[in-house]
Amino acid sequence: MGKPVMTLGATPGMIGTIRAQLHLREILVAPSLQAKILPPGGNEVLINLAHQKIDEQTGQLVDEGTLSLLDSKIDAFIDFVKSVK
Repeated sequence: MGKPVMTLGATPGMIGTIRAQLHLREILVAPSLQAKILPPGGNEVLINLAHQKIDEQTGQLVDEGTLSLLDSKIDAFIDFVKSVK
């Protein structure tokens, strides 16, 4: 209970994880979990067309824009974790 959480998702489509992330947020704030969720408003992470951003041979994420986005959102989450009391 009360742990900091960041949601993110990847999909082969355009918007496949939006509903799942919204539903997950509802679950995480339930009285039995009371997770401290990284607030939305620029902190959402939706990696669309994921299959085009991953190297088939290595399974590594290779899309520079997505890597940069993830770096910035992870930095925001680290700051959020430090601020959660």
